[in-house]
Amino acid sequence: MVYLFSAYAVAWLLVFLYVFILFRRENKIKEQLQFVEHCLQEKQGRKMVK
Repeated sequence: MVYLFSAYAVAWLLVFLYVFILFRRENKIKEQLQFVEHCLQEKQGRKMVK
């Protein structure tokens, strides 16, 4: 019975670790996308001023 509990605990730990890694990657991608959008807005703003 102890082995069954241990196996479930390890499985859930791996699931939570995987979800955590996915959230971190998503946040990193969002930050990069915001940076690209900011750069594009600046570039478009410079074209309109000229």
